[in-house]
Amino acid sequence: MVLGKVKSLTISFDCLNDSNVPVYSSGDTVSGRVNLEVTGEIRVKSLKIHARGHAKVRWTESRNAGSNTAYTQNYTEEVEYFNHKDILIGHERDDDNSEEGFNTIHSGRHEYAFSFELPQT
Repeated sequence: MVLGKVKSLTISFDCLNDSNVPVYSSGDTVSGRVNLEVTGEIRVKSLKIHARGHAKVRWTESRNAGSNTAYTQNYTEEVEYFNHKDILIGHERDDDNSEEGFNTIHSGRHEYAFSFELPQT
């Protein structure tokens, strides 16, 4: 069982400012590390990081259109700004059930770097 051997799994981000808080703006490069500590050898098909930026908004407006007429209008909007995936170990395809598709992670601490650029818009 893989999950029983995972002691810790953390993601840390490199900070671009002096406040040590990972804050990013359009066009910035987001970088950091995935830290994995396992207590025994494990076999995995892949280790991926998925970053997604999107916004959702909903609001309701009510209006009176006379003495007895009122109506309510509901609004919603969703925008996807970016959708980025990095493969840190392994390969893209997860549907291969053969033993060849597995990667061995040995006992101990492991660090996997990642980096991607936020879009300018």
